[in-house]
Amino acid sequence: NITRGQVARMYYRAAGAPDVSGLPPHGFTDVTAFFEDAVRWAKANGVFDGFNDNTFRQANPITRGNFTRSLYGLAGAPDTSSLPGHGFTDVTAFYEDAVTWAAANGLADGFNDNTFRQRNNIKRGNASRITYNLAQTPAAWDDPDTAPANMLFRPNTT
Repeated sequence: NITRGQVARMYYRAAGAPDVSGLPPHGFTDVTAFFEDAVRWAKANGVFDGFNDNTFRQANPITRGNFTRSLYGLAGAPDTSSLPGHGFTDVTAFYEDAVTWAAANGLADGFNDNTFRQRNNIKRGNASRITYNLAQTPAAWDDPDTAPANMLFRPNTT
């Protein structure tokens, strides 16, 4: 499994590990120093939210649904109204736009029984593959010109 903290750090590093000193505090009570900058950046950029008890739960495994939703947030939460449906039989409304976006852009797929299995924990390899797919897909971004400079579709921008 990959944890919420590890995913926040992966996204933060994919964004070039920007300076977070000008960002508001994330407000979570359980974030360790190792994840501090990544979680602060992720919260400020709409990539992650926490829980009602003001925790982030950095050591918790992340589910396929939550991972997809956070990656969708990383890409700027593009409009999905014109995208084809994903065809999965088990996606709840909370994840609908994110899964539609991921499926339409070839970032993630489901299982042979037409399920996405949003509640299953995602593995490190799957998370890396999906993030790599996003780095190659400018159409998946709300505004490709504002995507991190080190995305594979943006060569020589750094």
